[in-house]
Amino acid sequence: MNTQPRSGIFPWFTIIEGLAGFFLQCWLFSAINAKGLLPENHIAGYLSFGLLALTLVICWLGSRNEEDLCPDKLFFSSGAAAVGIALSAVAMAFSAFAAHGKGILQILTFGTGILAAAALGYIALCRAKKFHADAMLHSIITVYLILRTMTNCSVWSAEPQFQQYFFPLLACVLLMITSYYRAALALGLEHSKKYVFFSQAALFCCFMCCRGSDWIFYLSGILWLTFDCPAPSAVPEKLSSEE
Repeated sequence: MNTQPRSGIFPWFTIIEGLAGFFLQCWLFSAINAKGLLPENHIAGYLSFGLLALTLVICWLGSRNEEDLCPDKLFFSSGAAAVGIALSAVAMAFSAFAAHGKGILQILTFGTGILAAAALGYIALCRAKKFHADAMLHSIITVYLILRTMTNCSVWSAEPQFQQYFFPLLACVLLMITSYYRAALALGLEHSKKYVFFSQAALFCCFMCCRGSDWIFYLSGILWLTFDCPAPSAVPEKLSSEE
């Protein structure tokens, strides 16, 4: 077994920060008034943005300390990772039924969501069978996240306060970028530092959004990014290339 030292703060630091942010958002939205508006100058709102800034800075600093490795040394065979990613696939499939939007966009989002869930399920199988998932699988997930963001924007545009959709919008954008870099990693076009930063930033924001009605979608993101995180302490034997 080949081992190389790596930063040990991810994903545990991000999970702890994300849980703190989740409770802050619950506190903030518990103060919503009869008109459906959030109170101005609420301390939980300020603390949420402060926690976001702190988390992004530490994720950036932590990702700089990561060994900039290729994917064949990062995503090794793991039963726990396979189970976690498989659960994420199930949650993503359920979330596809709850996608917003109207007309052809909603149909495309639903269909692509089912395909993305299937792709994520196959990625879980690859992790269990010591194969690298093809970049096309991650590309399908990226397309779904783009469509999902577009459909959500039709709902967010009607919100009178940006605080009500800021973290969901940021989470969706970061998930899209993360999925793109994961596909680029599979193609060998990128190394790991950018993926680590964006995946941990997206993981934090997904926690911030779990208090809402679309919680199962963000839960799928949490499971995916938690269990698809590169090993924090060592890099075991590389996976075989998928045939």
